[in-house]
Amino acid sequence: MESDACPVIDGEYQNVGATFTKAKHDTYECTPVSLAHLLNEWDDSELRKSDNRLGKTSPDPAKDTYRTVRLRLLDGKLHVEASLADGSTRAFELATRQRCRDSTLLLEADWDDSSEIGPFRRTLALGRAEDGSLLVRESEWGVVFFFVPIPVFTAAYWTRFPPVAPVPTRPSGLTP
Repeated sequence: MESDACPVIDGEYQNVGATFTKAKHDTYECTPVSLAHLLNEWDDSELRKSDNRLGKTSPDPAKDTYRTVRLRLLDGKLHVEASLADGSTRAFELATRQRCRDSTLLLEADWDDSSEIGPFRRTLALGRAEDGSLLVRESEWGVVFFFVPIPVFTAAYWTRFPPVAPVPTRPSGLTP
């Protein structure tokens, strides 16, 4: 796939994903992550406070009531539909940048000024692994102001969410 090509991300994914972070002595720690929670809190600090798109979600998938998340890219927006164990669903849309980089679809950046030391910017990029899993790259950087802006930190995390069933999906695109 070309670096600027958009991946096919339409599909249904398990809500339980795994983020691997580097630990001591060249080992990695695995942290379970809820896809519903990750997308529910994205792009609006006021919505993060109220959790009103999907209702209450948890970063821990064992405590989250959602079981699967279906994604569909349509007209430059990412349609997110999360399913509960009883089969009921809730849905919302997220804006995309309508461009791709490094074979990932970029969502609109999220600025958060709730930190006491200064604002930080988060970005989210969605890709697809060869086995059909959704790959999510979450990165952030922050600054502190001490007469001049000083970059304080940068971080990036990759999380993998397996597909519910390995079925072919129609290609994503900016138009249906």
